[in-house]
Amino acid sequence: CGQDVNFIDQSGIIFASTNPERVGTFHEIGQKAATTGNTIEVSSDNSFYGSQKGINMPVYHNQSLLAVIGITGEPDTVRKYAHLAERITNLLIREQELNQYSRRQADKKHFVIQSLIRNETDNQEYLTSCLHEFKIDLNTKKRIVLIRTNKQNPITNRSVLEQKIQQMFAQAHICLHTFNYPGDFIALTEETDFEKQNYIFKLFAKEHFDILDIAVGKPTSLFQLHISYQSAETALHSLIIS
Repeated sequence: CGQDVNFIDQSGIIFASTNPERVGTFHEIGQKAATTGNTIEVSSDNSFYGSQKGINMPVYHNQSLLAVIGITGEPDTVRKYAHLAERITNLLIREQELNQYSRRQADKKHFVIQSLIRNETDNQEYLTSCLHEFKIDLNTKKRIVLIRTNKQNPITNRSVLEQKIQQMFAQAHICLHTFNYPGDFIALTEETDFEKQNYIFKLFAKEHFDILDIAVGKPTSLFQLHISYQSAETALHSLIIS
């Protein structure tokens, strides 16, 4: 907006600013805006300690003060920028929340698959709650899908490959999958869906034969999936030998 923007905490300290010299300084009107919850306009410089003319707008999220956004300049000029800054700040916070939610979901998926393929079900209650959250039927047979990147052909752009694999899982309607460092992608699929998915797996393997291998384990019950995983490992090993 061509104006200096300050983010002020509840005690009136500027903790972020487009003017680095103001970071860590006290802003009297910022503190007052934080305390009262009201937007305060200042029409002249040095009327209040550490404050310049401009607009100071408290921004809240989930009923808690995020910061007071102070924009320096003539109030009539910068008023529109204050509202814009408020909206952008809320969008950024929302984006951060979504990213955190995605990470939490990815962590849960990793926990579920790791527990099943290692046959580590000590935390049975949490494992079952995660399975219910992902709408996994506990009573049907399933398979493990194992995708391994080829060590002989280093990948130049891993993020692109990961995106392609995730798109392939989405096409096959597989929601439960994870990544195991350094190069394994592991997914859980229903036995009843395997016949329809098999074509997708084969086509994907053919398109990327030079950089990855795909194996599907034999069908087992949910809490015997470590056996399905072992059979997929055996299949991949046979590909390497052949």
